[in-house]
Amino acid sequence: MTVMATFLGRQAEHDEISALLDLHPVVTLVGPGGIGKTRLATELTTSGAAAFDGGLLFSLLSGVADPDDNGDLVAGQHGFGEIDAMRMRQSEAPKHVVNDKCENVLRQASDVAAELVDDGAITVLATSRAPLQLYGERIYVVDPLELPRDDAPATVREAASARLFLERAEAAGARWPISDD
Repeated sequence: MTVMATFLGRQAEHDEISALLDLHPVVTLVGPGGIGKTRLATELTTSGAAAFDGGLLFSLLSGVADPDDNGDLVAGQHGFGEIDAMRMRQSEAPKHVVNDKCENVLRQASDVAAELVDDGAITVLATSRAPLQLYGERIYVVDPLELPRDDAPATVREAASARLFLERAEAAGARWPISDD
């Protein structure tokens, strides 16, 4: 079971991406590994702010064994035999698809996204280390969390990056007294 960290320091990005999803058929969150793309996508889909009405499909592409089958993998994760069946049975299909970790199968993820948004009924939110390079794709670069503006203890404690570091360290079992020193 994966436990999600507290959502810290990304409310502005959350709101921007939510608005982009209303305007573009494909929005791709791009950035280096570990920057927070998946966490941001997860928060967007669970917060309700992105208006994911009509159903949502969250597909993890990191485990794709045969890159040529990822379209059917996306469909199969939610009870459709193949990608074409998912598109054709739109009353049962989700209106929003999140394809996570597309960099593992970039060309195929691009093809799948293009197929899904072809008739305008499905919106795709993708996370990747590189853009899908699709017509109509809106690329959103996910930057690192801001660092504290100075080394004053109070400033460091308030910074989202420091709070996330402490949260992750404690979750990993670190036990040390936190002090101004």
